[in-house]
Amino acid sequence: MKKLWTRIGLSIMSVMMVQSLWASPILAENVEEVETLEEEIKLPLLLNDGRIVKGRTLVPAKSILEALGAEVEWDGATRTVTITGDKSMVLQIDSKIVTVDGVEYTLDVPAQIINGKTMVPIRFIGESFGAEVQWDQENQMATILTPEITIMVGIDQIVKVWDMGPNGFDINEHRDLNGDGKPDTLRITGGKGNKLSIFVESNDQSVEYTSEPDSIVSQKMMLTDLHNNGKLQLLEVQKNVNDGDYYLDAYTFVQGEFDLVAGLLPLNEEYYISRNKVISGDIEYVFTGTGFVDRGGSKVGEVTTVTEDEQNSSNQPSQKPKKQQGTFNGKTVTEGMSRDQVYQILGKPTEIKPDLESQAMFKKMFGFESPMIQWNYIKRSGGMTVEILAVVFMNGKAESFVYYGN
Repeated sequence: MKKLWTRIGLSIMSVMMVQSLWASPILAENVEEVETLEEEIKLPLLLNDGRIVKGRTLVPAKSILEALGAEVEWDGATRTVTITGDKSMVLQIDSKIVTVDGVEYTLDVPAQIINGKTMVPIRFIGESFGAEVQWDQENQMATILTPEITIMVGIDQIVKVWDMGPNGFDINEHRDLNGDGKPDTLRITGGKGNKLSIFVESNDQSVEYTSEPDSIVSQKMMLTDLHNNGKLQLLEVQKNVNDGDYYLDAYTFVQGEFDLVAGLLPLNEEYYISRNKVISGDIEYVFTGTGFVDRGGSKVGEVTTVTEDEQNSSNQPSQKPKKQQGTFNGKTVTEGMSRDQVYQILGKPTEIKPDLESQAMFKKMFGFESPMIQWNYIKRSGGMTVEILAVVFMNGKAESFVYYGN
C-alpha cells in the first residue's frame, strides 16, 4: 500500500484550498487581485511521519532540521545526534538530556528511533531554532512556522506494515501492544491457503486465534494506533478469491487477550487511514475503541466486545443523515455522486481547483492523485456573477457543496 495520506488529511488540502480563494463568492469577481495573491503563496513542506509518544509529538529530525537550515550529523557508535545551525544542539537516543549551546535541558520524552528514523520532540526543537509551533488537535497536524518556510507534519498511525509473501505471513514481533509500557509478543502465520493464525502473549498470558478456511486470502497486515494513545490495533486486509473484492478485519489488544472488533468490512482496493478512520472511496469507518461505525453512525462489522450502553444503543435503529445536494442553473446533484455523474448533469465546470498543473505537482510530491478536487460552476449575466456552485469531491465522490446566488 502506498504511504497514503493517512495522516495529513484535510489540513494539507486546506493549504491548497487557500490557493483557490478566488473561487469563493466574495472574491469571484476579483480574479486578478487574488491571482496575484496566489503567486505569492509558498507551498509548505508536507510530511506524514510524525508520531505521538506519551502525549508528545515526535518528528523526523533530519527532514525538519535541514528544512530549518541546520545540519544534522549522526554518530552510530554513541547513538548521538549533533545539530549545528543558529544554535548547537546534541541529543542522545533514549536520553531525556539535551544540550543546547552548552546548556543542559531535560525533555519530556527522549529522542528515539522509530521505523529506522531518528525522532525528536517537535516543540522543543522548533522553538529552540526560533520557529513557532502549532498543533491542530482535530486534524492531528503539527505545523512549524518561520518567515521562510511552513512545515506541516501529519501523525502517522501506521506502526508497521507486512505484505503477504509467497508463502503467506511469518511474523514474529515484540512490542508494546496494549500501551502498558511492557513488550508483548505477536506471532502471525498463514494468510495463504485461506487460513490465518494469530498468537498474542502479554504479561505471561497468551491467546491464539485461528480463522476458519474460506474463500478470503489475507493480503496485508498493519499495526496501527487509531486513537494515538499507545494502544495498537491489528488490521488485516483480505481479498475474496472469487470476485476480487477487498475486506477489512480489525483486532484490538487488551490485557492478555484480543478481540475481533470488526469482521469483513467491505473496502475498495485503494484505502487509507486517517486519524481514527479507515477511508476507502465513499466508504468511511470510524473506530470507536470497541468497534467501528460507518459514516452514518451505524455499527458495522462483527463486534465481539462492547459495553452495556453500547450494546443497548446498537439495538436501536440508526438515523442516517440526509444526503447533501447542490443546485446550479436548475439542475441538482447529490452527495456521493462520481465526477462523471456530476459532469453528465451539470456539464463541464467553469474552473477546476487545484488546476491541472497543481494536481500534477501534488502527484509528483506524494505519488498519488490529490484526493480533494473542487469544481466551480459560475453563471454570469450582463457582466455580473449571478450564481456559483462549488462542488467538492473527496476521492472521486461529491462530498460537499457551497452555493451563492440570488
